[in-house]
Amino acid sequence: MPGYIEDRWYKKGPDGKRTIPTERHGQGKRYKVTGIPGVRSRSFAGLTGPQGAKAWLAKAQHESSKGEFIDPRSGAILLADYFEEYWATREGDPGTLEGQQQSIRKHIVKPLGHLQLNAIKVPHLRQWLKDLGKELGPGTIGLVWGYLSTILQAAVEDERIAKNPCRAKTIGPPSPPRRRRPAPGRRSGSSPCRPVWSPGSGSSSTSAWVPACARARRSV
Repeated sequence: MPGYIEDRWYKKGPDGKRTIPTERHGQGKRYKVTGIPGVRSRSFAGLTGPQGAKAWLAKAQHESSKGEFIDPRSGAILLADYFEEYWATREGDPGTLEGQQQSIRKHIVKPLGHLQLNAIKVPHLRQWLKDLGKELGPGTIGLVWGYLSTILQAAVEDERIAKNPCRAKTIGPPSPPRRRRPAPGRRSGSSPCRPVWSPGSGSSSTSAWVPACARARRSV
């Protein structure tokens, strides 16, 4: 796979070992991962370990080969700054957009705007929802949640972050209260009485249908 690690502090000597200091020796980070198509070069202080150059090289090579590489540095932008970029491209009814923008700035940008996109995690959202619940009803919280999820999904599609934390399975807005439904077989405003067959004393032609409630009253 394309890509390699460059040692910017030492170069190889006649024996093939990196023992000769370069002009950049001691300046900045020692190792540089570069040469991967579509991936910006990145420098590291260490060579090994989970945060070292080798681990990054392997990760970048694997994900770029599948077309799934997202550079974490792209998500370092603040949510407040990304919102400005995102909102500048929005189109629609000016009145509707104005109302949405006011809601987003008050309930999303104000409490979460200081966070970087790649730093917004599920625990942040849980606390945010809890705080919203102190001032908003379930229906309004659902609308605001939808706004945030749309913004973060745009960040995913812009390759700023790898996934949308609003789509996690363990979190979501509160469910709106359910409306009461009429009892089965009853219509709002209808009489509780129902017609039933009353044999009557005469022939079948003179028998009649009478309300069940009337029969009940007679039997008391």
